[in-house]
Order: sequence, then structure tokens, then C-alpha cells
Amino acid sequence: MNVFTVACRHHHRDNGESKLKLRKVVFYDRVLKCKFEFLTDLFGMRPDMIAAIYKIRWQIELLYKQLKGNFPLRYFSGDNENAIKIQIYCVLFVNLLLTAIQKRLKRPMGIPDPGVILQDALVQLSAFDEIFRKY
Repeated sequence: MNVFTVACRHHHRDNGESKLKLRKVVFYDRVLKCKFEFLTDLFGMRPDMIAAIYKIRWQIELLYKQLKGNFPLRYFSGDNENAIKIQIYCVLFVNLLLTAIQKRLKRPMGIPDPGVILQDALVQLSAFDEIFRKY
């Protein structure tokens, strides 16, 4: 087990420096045939578990990047917790819907392409709603 001690500087503390113990974990992925190295402060966890945690974390980072790029939430339409949650859930739902559309089309498309398709479908749906208001 490789253990490193790293000195960290803190501007908000009086002493200005603390030491952090880290463990270097090496994991070989047999499927990808690639070696991964991680620094962690989890000393009691197996290397394969640490690699699995980092893999899941990376998937979350990619989802965040996708959401931030395609649905920029520069401001929230409400100012209470419930309104913000609803807006975030709507973005997650639309992203899931667009991802499903992309997979169903079975051809490479950017996120805006299924978004345009979905927008057209919603416009047609609102016209469909107008028909039923007459009856």
C-alpha cells in the first residue's frame, strides 16, 4: 500500500498548513485493459470498490456536464425550495426523454435535434388539446 503525506495550505486557518494522508490505489480494468490510479483517504476499502465509486462519480460528472450544457439554469423561476426542485426534476425528466429518443432513433444526433423533435411534438399536442376543448 502506497501512503503519501501531503501538506495543504489553508488561508482561513491561523496555522496556515495541515497534513493530509492519502493512499495511492492502482486498479487494472480487465475489460478496458487499462490501469487506473486513484488518490484517496479511504484506507479500509478495497481497490476495486474505490474504482467502482470513482466510475459512478464520473458518470454523475458527465450527466452534470450534459445538463449544464443543454439546459443552462441561469436562474430559477421560483424562489422557494419546492419550485426549484420542480424545475430541476423537469430538466432531469426532459434529459431522460431526449436520451431515450436518441437511443430509439439508433443514429447519432446531438441533444438539440431530439429537442426540436420534442418541441414539435409538444406544439402538435397543444393543437390536439385545442380540438378537445371544443367538445
